Amino acid sequence: MKVYVLNGKMFTDKSTSYSYLKKMLPLPTYCNNNLDSLYDCLVDYLQNTTIILINSHCLTENLAYYGQDIITVFEDVAKDVKNFIFIKQ
Repeated sequence: MKVYVLNGKMFTDKSTSYSYLKKMLPLPTYCNNNLDSLYDCLVDYLQNTTIILINSHCLTENLAYYGQDIITVFEDVAKDVKNFIFIKQ
């Protein structure tokens, strides 16, 4: 199982957040900068994966509700994909 650590401090705005996700995770180049595309790409490309989000409070402080929506996407993928684990710290 692959493990990726994401830092909530790096999610400063929407554009930067998606750039950071594309840098840190093996997402396909066609992954668009929206929540639906993020969900689809995580489901299709990140099986057998653990994602640990540190400083999660920073993500919601910087992006408010959209930050929580990003967290919800990871939580939904963890529910829907057998070998995908999401840990929020």
